[in-house]
Amino acid sequence: MDTPERKGLGMRARWAGILLAAVLAGCATVDFDRPQASLADISIVEGGLIEQRYRLKLRFMNPTDQALEVEGLVYELEVNGRTFARGVSDRAFTVPRLSEQTVEVTATGNLGGIVRQAMDVASGNRTRVDYRIVGRLVTKNSGRVPFDTRGDIPLPADLLR
Repeated sequence: MDTPERKGLGMRARWAGILLAAVLAGCATVDFDRPQASLADISIVEGGLIEQRYRLKLRFMNPTDQALEVEGLVYELEVNGRTFARGVSDRAFTVPRLSEQTVEVTATGNLGGIVRQAMDVASGNRTRVDYRIVGRLVTKNSGRVPFDTRGDIPLPADLLR
C-alpha cells in the first residue's frame, strides 16, 4: 500500500529524472565553435627506408571572436582512413579572431603508410585521396583545444591510368 510519504518520494524522483534529462539534452545541443584545420600542402623532407619526414602546411581557421594564442600542437594525419604521419610542435603562433593562419610543421610516417597508399591508388579504386587531420592546440587562453577536420584531394587523371 502506498503511503503519502512514498507517493511524495516517487513524484520527486520522477521530477528529478525529468530535470536531469532536460539538462543533459540542453548540454547536447550546445554548439561550441572549434578551430578547423585543413591540409594546405605536403612535401617530403627526408625519406629513409623505414621512416619518412614530411613538411605539412596546415591552415587553421578560427571561427570565434577571440584570438587563439597557440603555444604548440599535437596532430595526426590520416589518409584514406589509415594513420599516415604524426607530429608535435612547440611553435607558437596566433590565429586572429574570425580569421585563419597557415603554419608549417613536420610529421613522421613509416614505409607501411606509403606502401598502403600506393597500393590503394594502383588498384584503380580511388579517384581522390581522403584525409583527416586530428589533434589539439595547446593555447594560452583556452587550454587544450581539439580539432578534427576531414577533406579530400582529387587525384590527377594521368596518375589514374
